[in-house]
Amino acid sequence: MALSQEEIRRGAIVLVRLADDKGRPAVIVRADLLAGLPYATILPLTTELRPEVDFRITVEATEANGLRETSQVMVDWAQTVRRRPWVR
Repeated sequence: MALSQEEIRRGAIVLVRLADDKGRPAVIVRADLLAGLPYATILPLTTELRPEVDFRITVEATEANGLRETSQVMVDWAQTVRRRPWVR
């Protein structure tokens, strides 16, 4: 399901496909004041949990966030991507 413009906001989890990577969920970290721009900064998520990496944020899967498995936000792999019809 594509997200409406109002749902594409900071903190939303969206599905993205990064260059040379598979489709994966990501958290939008762009400020909502910049919502009119054609790009957004995101932090991808991974299900490959690495407890020894203390700057990755663990997120439990819930119905509200749409994740299927416990994941980690890859703070070390921030990306700026063009805005597309993202899905939840």
